[in-house]
Amino acid sequence: MLNAISSLKGFDIQAKDGSLGTVSDFLFDDSTWKVRWLVVDTGRWLTGRKVLIHPSAVGYADYGLRALTVALTKTQVEDSPNIAQ
Repeated sequence: MLNAISSLKGFDIQAKDGSLGTVSDFLFDDSTWKVRWLVVDTGRWLTGRKVLIHPSAVGYADYGLRALTVALTKTQVEDSPNIAQ
């Protein structure tokens, strides 16, 4: 089944140890059109912060629950790159 990448916007991100936030955007390589990063709004967990998560960390997409699992912990995400707002 084909899905537009934009359909993942707003999906909850589930880490190994809890919820991280939601997908807010994607960063693409402008020459290959590959997704290089998912931009995740951490919401109340890390107030006002958006972090970058590499697509290789993404596990399963549950379209029914609108959630993505990632092979990361909250500590790893907290230490991940911050996107300039």
